[in-house]
Amino acid sequence: MGAGREPLQTMAYFCLTVLQMHGGRAGAAARFGISQGVLATVARLSTEAGDVATARKASPQLRALTAEEQGWLEAAVKAMIRRAGEVAAAPSAPRSQLTMSDLPAL
Repeated sequence: MGAGREPLQTMAYFCLTVLQMHGGRAGAAARFGISQGVLATVARLSTEAGDVATARKASPQLRALTAEEQGWLEAAVKAMIRRAGEVAAAPSAPRSQLTMSDLPAL
C-alpha cells in the first residue's frame, strides 16, 4: 500500500459492495455473470485477512494476505471492474461466467 492509497482489502470490499447493490450477492452474480464462488472469496479475503495497516476489520486473529491471496484478490478486482464496464456498455451482450478457474490459483 502506497502513501494515500486504500488498502487492497478495503478497495476490494467496496467494489464487491457496489456490485451487490444490484440485488445482493445472488443478484450481482446473475447480472454481472460472476460466479458466487468468486464473489464469496472476494468477501472472505477482504474481510478476514490483513495486518494492522491493511485489515478492513479488527480481529484478534489478524494475519497478512499471503502472496497468492494478494495476487488473486488483485486479479479478481480487476476482472470484476472490467466485467462491470462490459455490462454497462452492453447489458444484454452474451458473455461467459467469470469463475475461479479464470483467476490465479489460490
